[in-house]
Amino acid sequence: MLGILGASALVPAALAAAALVTLPPEEGTTEEENPVGAFIGATALAWFPLMALPRKLRAERDTPAGQEAAARWLGLRDHLDATGGFAEAPPAAVVIWDRFLSYGAALGVAGGAVRALPLGSESDTEAWTAHGGHWRVVHIDYPKRLPPGWGKPPLLATAIGLAGLLGGLFVARIFFPLMADAVSDLFESTREEGFSPVNLLAIAILALPTIVPAVLVVRSALMLAAAVPDLFVTREVQGVVLRIRHHEKVSYLAVDEGAGTKVRAWIVAPLLLNSAGLNQGRPVSATVTPRLGYVSRLSRIPDADQPA
Repeated sequence: MLGILGASALVPAALAAAALVTLPPEEGTTEEENPVGAFIGATALAWFPLMALPRKLRAERDTPAGQEAAARWLGLRDHLDATGGFAEAPPAAVVIWDRFLSYGAALGVAGGAVRALPLGSESDTEAWTAHGGHWRVVHIDYPKRLPPGWGKPPLLATAIGLAGLLGGLFVARIFFPLMADAVSDLFESTREEGFSPVNLLAIAILALPTIVPAVLVVRSALMLAAAVPDLFVTREVQGVVLRIRHHEKVSYLAVDEGAGTKVRAWIVAPLLLNSAGLNQGRPVSATVTPRLGYVSRLSRIPDADQPA
């Protein structure tokens, strides 16, 4: 369809360009020296906006029949969700609910049955969630080294960042002038006497002790930029647990807050995570620092069920 629209849009674009090119020149100006180039350029300028419009308006639109069918299913979802005990009904409750249990699973209100019947391997990095009012796929990231200081207490991250910054600057103060002199000697000797491998060898030897403190300084500065504001600010989060993972003695908790398609998993202390008694798909409340993602409080929200 876009191909047909593109070919069709060439006609009005070419006509508009031809009209523009064939206009008589204004008084006091010279005629166009390359009318073919002007025609092609004007055609492109007219064609791109014409193609941008259908691309902008290509979203699917519901038909009246589709809206009526959706209304029936949404009504069934609200009815099942309002029925006491349905959200926590186990798979064996199919004896009572028959096919309505499968309808509830598809509509996102039969969390108990869905969690009890995991079908296939569960992805660590992708999760479906209906939290926030509509189903969507959320991509989960498990930070290890970036951003610097992720999951650490702000005070500890500030101390580490400050120590790294001072240590990196101290080492850089020693090796940076040596590296600058070696590079200067290389350029001067190459210009005056020709290329000298000895100077190049000196640069290679100094490269590692020069790059390492530079990286340390940048990393420490980024850690401080996140840790210092987090010393004074926290935010309250309510959402649904998407994933609980344990990687290399580190516990990750991914929580969907109801918006967006990307989630950065928090690094949570095992004692805090175990004491909260959380499961995937359960609502949770937490106190988190906005930049480092440090979790200082974690608790399960009772009397609610939002499937994930």
